Amino acid sequence: MGSYRVGIGIVIRDGSGHVMASCCQLLEAPFDSHVAAIMAIFRGMLFSKDCGLNPCVLESDNTVAVERVLNNNFLNASFGTILCEIADLRSQLTGMKIIATSSCVNRVAVRLAKLALETLMSTIWMEDYPVCLRDLIDADMPS
Repeated sequence: MGSYRVGIGIVIRDGSGHVMASCCQLLEAPFDSHVAAIMAIFRGMLFSKDCGLNPCVLESDNTVAVERVLNNNFLNASFGTILCEIADLRSQLTGMKIIATSSCVNRVAVRLAKLALETLMSTIWMEDYPVCLRDLIDADMPS
């Protein structure tokens, strides 16, 4: 497999839907889309831990990746090491839930991932987000 770029978007909200932290990360990724999604879950867990925001719900639009993470299936050598790291983090972040969701529901994270690819940068915002996401953030607020 050749090397290519993957954008990861992470948004952390409180129970009211307010953004507590957000980031876009750019990875040079010599792996397929499922491994990229597993890496996104791993990076999301690290970001949540680093921000001290636990308990939380981590959402991914890749059902296969979520199933592999939740089943602790370490047999595949191409991403077994990442799954071991995720299992270790899950034992530390006992209040974290990992669920599969539609990319339609996760529009802010999808847009942040695209932003990483457009700017070729990784950026973190604490209690903030890029102004270009304001409409999506507002639309995703609970009623």
